[in-house]
Amino acid sequence: MLSGAQKAPLGFICLFMSYWFMDLFKSHFHKLCSMLRRRGRRPDEAEDLVQEAFVRLLTYIDKGERVLEPEAFVARAALNLSVDRSRRDRAHLFEPRAVEELALPALTPNPEEEAQTQQYVRRVQAILDTQLGERARRVFFLHCFEGLTYDEIAQQIRMSRRTVEKDIAKAVNVLALSNLPPP
Repeated sequence: MLSGAQKAPLGFICLFMSYWFMDLFKSHFHKLCSMLRRRGRRPDEAEDLVQEAFVRLLTYIDKGERVLEPEAFVARAALNLSVDRSRRDRAHLFEPRAVEELALPALTPNPEEEAQTQQYVRRVQAILDTQLGERARRVFFLHCFEGLTYDEIAQQIRMSRRTVEKDIAKAVNVLALSNLPPP
């Protein structure tokens, strides 16, 4: 035992620190890797981040700082490193330019697409009129193309909501069985 006036030899301190550190590393490495994997990290990423967290602990101690809870220090460092890496990985997803500067595609259909759409609507109209009648087609079109709710259609056409539901169900069934390809 060393008295308060005596100092431990530097070699003894280094040896003690290396045993202490290796024991800490062995006892917490796999737990910390599992923690990061549960948070979505791949096994190789988790291992890298935990190793880097242990390097941060050693760097902090080498600077002469005191660590009262090394397990908590390493766990927090590993989590912070994981968050930093996630932020860095997502940084490329954001466009630094203003929306006004971006070349956005035109969302309006070209004349050919518009003609195809009108032709498709006419075919749907003909199928529904032939197999169900004009009322069911009108109910279906009000719902699909005008965006009206069942209650709004029932009120506009002066029929019950249940009749609207049946007409739409019949129209969907007829179109599904008609082998009409999607537009």
